[in-house]
Amino acid sequence: MSGAPLRDAALEYAARGWQVLPLHGTEGGSCTCGKEDCQSPGKHPRTSHGLKDACSDPETVSGWWERWPEANIGIRTGEDSGLLVLDVDSQEAAEGLKGKIPPGALEQTTGRGYHVLFKHPGFKVKNSTSEIGPDIDVRGDGGYIVAPPSLHANGKRYTWKSEGEPGDAPEWLLDFLKNGKRAEGQPAPTICSSDERTRAYVAAAIQDEHARVRAAQTGSRNATLNAAAFSLGTLAHLGADEADCETALVSAAIVAGLAEDEGRRTFRSGWSAGAQEPREMPDRAMVPGDARPWRPTEAPIQPDAARRLEVLTAAELLTVTPERPEWIAEPLVARSCISDLVAGPKVGKSTLALALAAAVTEGRPFVGKHTTRTGVLYLTEERGPTFRAALERVGLIGDGLRIILRRAGAGWKWADVVEAATAEALDHGAGLLVIDSLADWAALQGDAENSSGAVLEALRPVQAAADAGLAVLLVRHDRKGPAAELGEAGRGSNATAGACDILMGLRKTIGAGHENRRRLDYVSRFDGLPPSQVIEWQAAERTYVLLGTEADIQHRACRESLLTILPADDPATEAELLGAYAEDERPARATLQRVIRELIDADEVERSGEGKRGKPYRYRRAER
Repeated sequence: MSGAPLRDAALEYAARGWQVLPLHGTEGGSCTCGKEDCQSPGKHPRTSHGLKDACSDPETVSGWWERWPEANIGIRTGEDSGLLVLDVDSQEAAEGLKGKIPPGALEQTTGRGYHVLFKHPGFKVKNSTSEIGPDIDVRGDGGYIVAPPSLHANGKRYTWKSEGEPGDAPEWLLDFLKNGKRAEGQPAPTICSSDERTRAYVAAAIQDEHARVRAAQTGSRNATLNAAAFSLGTLAHLGADEADCETALVSAAIVAGLAEDEGRRTFRSGWSAGAQEPREMPDRAMVPGDARPWRPTEAPIQPDAARRLEVLTAAELLTVTPERPEWIAEPLVARSCISDLVAGPKVGKSTLALALAAAVTEGRPFVGKHTTRTGVLYLTEERGPTFRAALERVGLIGDGLRIILRRAGAGWKWADVVEAATAEALDHGAGLLVIDSLADWAALQGDAENSSGAVLEALRPVQAAADAGLAVLLVRHDRKGPAAELGEAGRGSNATAGACDILMGLRKTIGAGHENRRRLDYVSRFDGLPPSQVIEWQAAERTYVLLGTEADIQHRACRESLLTILPADDPATEAELLGAYAEDERPARATLQRVIRELIDADEVERSGEGKRGKPYRYRRAER
């Protein structure tokens, strides 16, 4: 199925006033997120803020499916969309509901069961799992469902069993939602294997995350705590209790060395974000048979001693879905990745970084490529007045950019700076962290800058920031002397380039009248730009635009000038045409020949002669 039916369906739902959001799809039974161990293939949000991004704006909705044509469709439930949904996930559950669902109710099939859509009752409805009965879940405020014609991981498409508008929920269901009690004839809640399994899964997850936070090292404590809180937040709809989870993780964070206030603040940020992206328990989740609710322990939980190396054949590896980065600014910076930007003095590396930040905070394209709107945290040790001038140059205003000018007070270690900056970014919804420059902030001076050990130690907290879900952009100075290959262009040890996912170099171009042009060199472990592109600063737009490769630019310039130089009456040879150019603008003969062939094919140039010694080809503009 092409993307058009999915987009059209999403727009139809939005027109009903239902808030929709794009979800990852499935390919060959695997999730398009690229994670082999994805717990919710084809069911979790594609956007940066998950459920928070859900809306009914047709322009926004259309833009999502233009970008991701095969994205599955999520519909937000609760008061925002006016929907209450029963998720019936087995034949046994369906049998238990016979005669209890009003005739003509709006229903859709799922991968294993069906959804029943009702009008929202007007009071807060919490999401629940198997509280009404085995395999019968409630999706209310803060939840969402997958909607037709989305594709399930089992290869089946979601379909509508009936048409029309959602009706009123039956009295027995409203009574249960209001009072937590069963009306006569209501399916009885049962402590069954499914329910017990869910409780065990959640309990095991809390234990695991508690152990992980407790063992976190300096420089990664905040990021580890945030990631753990996010993970447990995704299980809130499965019964993970926020208060219990906060007690478990904050107590572990205190043992790891975090202050309690800071730990609670970080927990709330991670939990809130995770709760917006609920994940389902895997069909065959491994949970301990004796899993109990979390209780504080004196010692970290030890990993299972039975471990083995993961061994794959080349053929097996070829079946693994390639990693797809979540781009903040395609293809320059991506979540959970580190990008490196190297340039010499006065070349414009900070201007490029700030122009990128400005585009990201506004959600507009940068160098002709898509960006995802998000906040930016920028670390600079520039003085306030100096940095203000740089901000004004790129037109960066508003609250989307948060700036750390310098370290307030003494005693700040680099790992503590990155940890605090990561917490600040996560607290304020910033997806991009810019460090300008790495050497200045991490005190990589003299021998330290050339020591791979010192550099790798400085990059450890930076990697933790990326692991927490941030896109990180490092700004660095280049080496003095002749231009080096991109991976070796940065000053100091090459360990920095080796630790980064995306490498960029910025250099001045040669040529009169092109002072605003720069060559952007590019190397990435993802598909992206050609190895070298030319960008140009546009003062009126306060941003850079992509001109193409140097060969593309030479080709276009040659074509434009050739049409001016070519005679209309007395044909000229190649040598005569080359001689008509100014010396500093003369194209290569091969470029001239390619352009001439293109113009001949376009009937814009006529050729005469035989192409032999004494009878060379001659060219003139074609008559119109």
